[in-house]
Parts: sequence; C-alpha cells; structure tokens
Amino acid sequence: MKEVNRKFENSREELTEIMEFASIQDMGELLKLSRQIENKIRHAEQGYTGISADYRIEEEELKQAV
Repeated sequence: MKEVNRKFENSREELTEIMEFASIQDMGELLKLSRQIENKIRHAEQGYTGISADYRIEEEELKQAV
C-alpha cells in the first residue's frame, strides 16, 4: 500500500508542477481514501475461526467409550 500511496503523492506533485489545480484536489481525495483503506487493513482484527481444535477425538474412540 505504501507504494500505491507514494504513486498518488508523486502524481499530485506532478499535477502541481504543471498547474493542473482542478485535478490536484481529486488526487488528494484518492490519496486520502487509499490511506483509509491501508489503515483498515493494517488494524483489522484477527478472529478465531474455530476450524481446528488443539486435540481431536476420532469416531472410533467415541464408539469405544459407549
């Protein structure tokens, strides 16, 4: 994501150099949204999926217990 943000920043600087002032604000909005997405990804919670337990009881073991 940092590379994407860097490209947006470079593009905004280039727009400033050629005085494309109408597009500078649009590029700034893209940069802002990109940073928000980056922050959401970076700070996303990692939850427990419950897919695999620490120990397993096989079907044959259950049948023996009955």
